[in-house]
Amino acid sequence: MSRPCSPNSSSGFSLVELLVTLTIIAWVGVAALAMATSGRGLFEIDQGRTRLTQNLRASMEYLVVELRQAGGRLGSDFPAIVVLDGTSGAPDTLIVRRNLEEIVLRVCQDILAGDTNVAVYMAQATTPPPGCAVDSDGDSDGWPDNLQAWKTFRNGQPVRAYIYNPASGEGEFFDYIGENESSYYIQADSITWQNNYPVTDEPRIYLLEEKRFQLSDGMLQLTLNDDSDTTVNVADALEGFQLIAHFQDNSQQNSMGFADIWSDLRTIEVRLDARIQVRGGNYIDRSWTSQIMPRGVLSK
Repeated sequence: MSRPCSPNSSSGFSLVELLVTLTIIAWVGVAALAMATSGRGLFEIDQGRTRLTQNLRASMEYLVVELRQAGGRLGSDFPAIVVLDGTSGAPDTLIVRRNLEEIVLRVCQDILAGDTNVAVYMAQATTPPPGCAVDSDGDSDGWPDNLQAWKTFRNGQPVRAYIYNPASGEGEFFDYIGENESSYYIQADSITWQNNYPVTDEPRIYLLEEKRFQLSDGMLQLTLNDDSDTTVNVADALEGFQLIAHFQDNSQQNSMGFADIWSDLRTIEVRLDARIQVRGGNYIDRSWTSQIMPRGVLSK
């Protein structure tokens, strides 16, 4: 038989019990949300640290390769490594160069700033200045051997060449598009020369590869052969790029130009600083410093 219900009994929760339960649930939810938010923050911080480390490593490895190759097929009197010191702590600029062809041509006719001539004379058949005699034709193909070597390198395509005045340290790139075996010159594309290259200064022409590294808006950028159309981003989130040239006599310099003998280097010290902002407006900072020896100094 069923038992009669007492008018004072209750089969549900009282109001107090319900409020306590809801309070406990709310606290558990808040704690879970806090744990999730904290976990997300830690994940983002870890992601930021990983990204900075990868950027620094990739940038430094690239710079190491380029600095070690700097000076290939170049004499000690050519500025194979140039360091431009940033003013007031601003990031520095690094220029590394190597020659792509063993044969270097001599300029044997005066070129003056403002000239628009496109024939760059590399030899003269009659009464040539010192060093400007026409090269031999060892394979009897009708071409001077040095001009033939450049023609072979060009292989029917325009290439960038670099004219350099060792007396002033001035130089510039131009587009080399052809050659003439009877008048002994190479042909530049339409150009207005920016500097003076008198024969008495013994200017030279190189098939040069130049890479310029500099920071711009947090990006480490690479420009090839002074051509802005070739500028690419190597890495981002970088705030500092500092260089110190260490020489074999234990001296050091924050800048390096054409008057400095690159083969006297011991190492180039490179420091990269990186920064990234994470959740809460906090920043993560990392730095990487390396000492890099250009291999070319060992053969000079």
